[in-house]
Amino acid sequence: MLVVYLSFSQRKRIGTKNWRRLHWLAYGVFAAMTVHGVMSGTDTTRPCVVGLYAAAVGSVTGAVAFRALAPHPGGRHAAQGSP
Repeated sequence: MLVVYLSFSQRKRIGTKNWRRLHWLAYGVFAAMTVHGVMSGTDTTRPCVVGLYAAAVGSVTGAVAFRALAPHPGGRHAAQGSP
């Protein structure tokens, strides 16, 4: 998350295309980390950890749904590759 956060200040330097790739990659990293935690975590069955996983997955799912469904000012342009 820190890399994604810091990428905002480096967007012009790394280019918009690479900046978008980095942000798309963050979804895959989140999914991989979540699966890893659930499958190999030693405390996965503890209620507080289950709640943490549920809150994280719910938050990301909600943010993605909002992003996908919210109207965008000026419309969405396929050429920009907007996620």
